[in-house]
Formats: sequence, structure tokens, C-alpha cells
Amino acid sequence: MLAGSTLGLAGLALATGRPRLALGVIVAVGGSTATTQGLKVLLARPDLVGNAAYAIGNSFPSGHVTIATALVLGGLLVIARPLRTPLAIIGTGYVAVVGMATLTAGWHRLADGIGGILVALAWTSLVAAVLISRHGSMPRRSWGSGSGRSARRLLVPSGIAALGFGGGLVLVAWLDPSLGPGSLAATSEATRTYVGALAVIAGAALLASAALLWALRGAVVERRDWSVPPPPTAPPRPPPVGRPPAPGGGAPRARGRGRGGAPGRTAGGGGDPGGPADRIGGGP
Repeated sequence: MLAGSTLGLAGLALATGRPRLALGVIVAVGGSTATTQGLKVLLARPDLVGNAAYAIGNSFPSGHVTIATALVLGGLLVIARPLRTPLAIIGTGYVAVVGMATLTAGWHRLADGIGGILVALAWTSLVAAVLISRHGSMPRRSWGSGSGRSARRLLVPSGIAALGFGGGLVLVAWLDPSLGPGSLAATSEATRTYVGALAVIAGAALLASAALLWALRGAVVERRDWSVPPPPTAPPRPPPVGRPPAPGGGAPRARGRGRGGAPGRTAGGGGDPGGPADRIGGGP
């Protein structure tokens, strides 16, 4: 599934004339997955619950949530701009379902899912920044303007509300002195805490998508060179042409002016006999 989804996004980028973006999506998904697996080896997971239902060994960050988030954020880079906000909402639901499935199966904790979202966001943001700086463009916009308004008005309030609601439910269960290690599953707080964890993951995914959309406001990740026709060139100017010949053929004849303003003899002979040309060789 991972390879097929990644290749699908890369193929969409190639089909729209953006080969570097196709490579960038592969790098973002692959880098996120490699980073998650590396952190699992380097970090240790403390045993906070003491329940055999949970997997033994480090589980931070969640690989499943990392992959799901990387695919959603990669899709935001590839898909057309008007469809980014709907994709972010649908993708958030997908990330939340994946995260809660791993929590239900006992593979991960809530912090593991949030860690996976942050790893994917970091890699996708890095790839987008490199592509925009080298092969795209970023218009000069103020902090309060740009095409990320829908993300701010819809995704950010929803994400904050989900984080506040879910975090409050988890905090109430954590501060309850009657709950000890491993006793949450046997109380009525289990359902509320479960819903709170789901809301926290959904809120984190919403804010991650909103942050990426806001950063991409008005930006061109990669220019589509083949879709931009070359500017029209002006036709070459013809060489300068001399004077047209006089009627009847031959070069045009210029008439001179004699003494006192009278016309003189022209190049073909003739003219006023009182002019200077008639007195050449003559007397007074």
C-alpha cells in the first residue's frame, strides 16, 4: 500500500509536468519512514502502564501514522490548489482512523501518533522548501494574506477545538486519583479517554495540514515548463530600401537654381540661358 500510494502521487506529479515534485514526494515519504524507524531504535519506551496488552519495546513514533500523514501532506503538494482544503479534511479523518486503530490494537500510545505526524510534517516541509527555492516561486505576501485563508478559517479553529476537547478529557483521566496503572480499562473513564485521544490525533493532523497549506499560500512548488508557451517573437524587420526610381526610369533629376532665383540648367541640359551654366566660356 505504501509503495502503491507513493508511486500514485509521483505519477500524478509526472502527468502534470513536474518531475522534480514527483521525486520530492518519494523523498518525503521515504525520509519520514526511515526517520521513524531510526528513532524507534535510538529511543527507549518507558513502561508506564504495566499492561501486557501493550506491545513491548519502543513504539515512538508511530510508523503507521507517519506513513498516513506523509501521504496526505504529499498529496497537498501535488493536487490542484482549489482541492487542497477538502483533501486536508478527508486526510485528517484518515490519519485519525489509523492512529486510533494502532491505539486500540495496543501497538502505540497517543504520543506515538503525535510524533508520527510531526516527523511527516518536518520532511514534507523540508522538501517543499527546497523545491520552491530552486524550481518554483514564492510571491511576497504579508502574514495575513494569501491563498491560505481557507486553511486558517476552517482548519485552524477546528484543530484547536479538537485539541482542547481531547486534551481536556485525557487530562481529567490523568488527574483522577482513583485511577491507577492498568485500571483505566475497567472504569467509565475509558470511553471518554478514548474519545479524547481520537480528538487529539485529529486536531494534530488538522493543524499539521493547516500549517503546510498556510506555508504554501500562493507558492509554485515547481514550474511547469512544458505548459508555458514561449513568448511570441517579433518578425525580422526588412532591410532599408532606397528611393524608388523616378517615373520613366533612370535616376531622379534635381533642378538647380540660377542667379536671382531663376532655375538653372539641369543635369540633362536645358534650363534658363541666363544662368551661370550658360556663361561658361562665354563673354559678359
